[in-house]
Amino acid sequence: MSLRILFLTLVLLTLAPQADAKILHVAQTGDGSDGSTWEKAFTDISSALVAASSGDDVWVAGGIYSESVELIPRVGVFGGFSGTESAVGFDFRDWEGNETIIDATGLEASAVLGADDAILDGFTIRSAVSLEDGSGIRCVGTSPVVLNCTIQGNQSLTPKPVQEGCCEWVCLDPLVCRCIQYCWVEAARGRGGGIYLRSSDALFANCTISHNHAYEGGGLLIDGSGSPSFLECNFVGNSAGDEGGGVEIEGSGSPYFLECDFVGNRAHDGGGCRSSGESVVELASCRISSNTAFNDGGLFATSRSTFLLDCVIQKNRSNYEGGGIYLLSKDARLERCDIAENSSGVSGAGIYCEYTASTTVTNCVFRGNTSSWEGSWLGIGDRKSRVSILNCSVYGNHTKTDSPSLLCESPSTTDIVNSILWENDPHEIEVETGAELSVNFCDVEGGWPGEGNIDADPRFRDAEHEDYRLLPDSPCIDSASADGPEGDLEGNPCPIDLPGVGRDGEGAFDMGAYEYPLGGYPSPTPTATVRPTTTPTSQPTLVNPNSDINQDGVINAEDLLILLQDWQKVTGT
Repeated sequence: MSLRILFLTLVLLTLAPQADAKILHVAQTGDGSDGSTWEKAFTDISSALVAASSGDDVWVAGGIYSESVELIPRVGVFGGFSGTESAVGFDFRDWEGNETIIDATGLEASAVLGADDAILDGFTIRSAVSLEDGSGIRCVGTSPVVLNCTIQGNQSLTPKPVQEGCCEWVCLDPLVCRCIQYCWVEAARGRGGGIYLRSSDALFANCTISHNHAYEGGGLLIDGSGSPSFLECNFVGNSAGDEGGGVEIEGSGSPYFLECDFVGNRAHDGGGCRSSGESVVELASCRISSNTAFNDGGLFATSRSTFLLDCVIQKNRSNYEGGGIYLLSKDARLERCDIAENSSGVSGAGIYCEYTASTTVTNCVFRGNTSSWEGSWLGIGDRKSRVSILNCSVYGNHTKTDSPSLLCESPSTTDIVNSILWENDPHEIEVETGAELSVNFCDVEGGWPGEGNIDADPRFRDAEHEDYRLLPDSPCIDSASADGPEGDLEGNPCPIDLPGVGRDGEGAFDMGAYEYPLGGYPSPTPTATVRPTTTPTSQPTLVNPNSDINQDGVINAEDLLILLQDWQKVTGT
C-alpha cells in the first residue's frame, strides 16, 4: 500500500464520530420538526445541517432535494436510506436502490459547497448551472471526503464571451488540406463543470463524474496548491470547449488518481485529461480510453512532473498530434503501461513528445497505434526533447503514408535500450539531420546500428491476441544489456538468467517488456492481461493478511474502498 493511501486511511480514522454525536434525519415525508427520527425528519438537507454540530451525522432518505447544500466541518451527510432504518441500521443503507438526488436546476449556484473533514456519501448531484467555477461540487480551500457519489449533467458558465464555431486547417501535404472543427458552441467560459477544487486536499472514492461541461475542465478542474486524491472514480462523457474534457489540472498541487477511468471525454486539448503549471501528477492503474480532441486525445501533460504506473492508454483519438499522450512535462515517467490502438491525424499516435527535459518509458507495450502521417507509436517533435525507451515491446503500429513508426525530429535526443520493435509498418525508424538516436541491445526488424542489436523474429507467445511474452526459444531471452529495471511489466523480478540461453551470468536481462521466468509459463497459456497487474515487486508477501479484506492476495485500493463503504456500520444487527 502506498504512503498516500496509508495517509488517507489514517485521515478517515480521525473522522470517527464523537461519543455525544447525534443522528439527524432528512426525508420528504417528515414533519420538519427536529430531525430526531424519520417521522420528525427535516424535509431538506440544508435545515439538518443548520441544526448539526461537529461529529453529527445526517441521514437522508431517497428522493429529489432541490437545493444548494453547504457542508459543515466534521459532519457526515449520508444518502441512500429508505426512511425506516433504526439508529443501528446504517448497514441497511442502499444508495443505488434508494437514489438520493441533490438537484440544483434553476438555482444558478453550485449544488454542493465543501467543508473541511465533512463527508458526503451516497448522492447524485445533478443539473447545476453555476455562474461560478464548480457547478456540481465547489471546494475552495476546503477538503471534504466524497464517497459513492454521481456528479452528472452540471455546467459551469462565467460571463466571459468566447468565439463560436472556430475552425483550423490541417495540411498533410501541400495538396491535401482539410478544415477541422474543434470548438463547441459556448455561451460563456466556465471551469470545473462537475467539480472545482482550489487548494484542496479532498478525497473522492468510488464516484462517477459524467456528462458535465465547462470551457475548461468539463468533469473536474484542480487549481492552486493541495493534494486531492481520487480512488476508483470514473470520468465519463464530459466535455470542455477548450482544455481538459474529463479533467483539467492547473496550479502547483499534487493530485493522485488510483484505479480511475477516463472514458469518452472530449475537448480541444486533452480530451481525457490535461495537466499544466507546476503541478506534480500521478496516475496509477488508471484507464484512459476512447477520448477525443483536436490535439492530445487521451492525456496532455505540460505539468512539471507526470508519472503513470500500470495504466492503459487505449483507443484515444487526436485530429492532430498525440493520440494517446502528448508530453511537454519537464519530467515524465511511464512504467508498465499499455499504449494501444490510439490514432492521430498527423504524428505521435501513441505518444508525442516535445520540449520534455526528461521522458522515461519503461516496461511498456505499444501496439496497434495508427498515425495518418508519421510516428505511429512515438513522435518526437522538433524541440529539445530527451526521451529514453527501456525494455519496451513495440508491435503492429501503422502509419498510413510511407513514413516511419518512430520519428525523431531535430534537435531531439533519444535512447532505446533492451526493446523489441517488430512489424511496425511501413518501416521502423527515421532520424532527421540534427537529431540524435542511439539504439542498443534491441531487436529491430530490418536491423539498426548499435551494440547488441539483432534482427530476428522475437517469438512472441501470441501477438495476434496481444500476448507479447516470449516463447522459450526466443532470441530475445538473456540477450539484452546488463542494466535494466528491477521488474517487468507483470511485476516479476528482473533479471532472470536461464542457464545455457543467451548470455549467462548476472545481469542477463531479456529484450522487451516481459522477463521470461525460470521454468517457463504455466500451461495452458493464460489469457494475456491488457491491464497490467499492480502487484509491487518489493512486497511479494502480505505484511498483514487482515488488511486484505477481499482476500485476493493484494492489499490495494479495493480493500480501502470496502473499508470506506462499511465505515461506521454496526455488525450483528
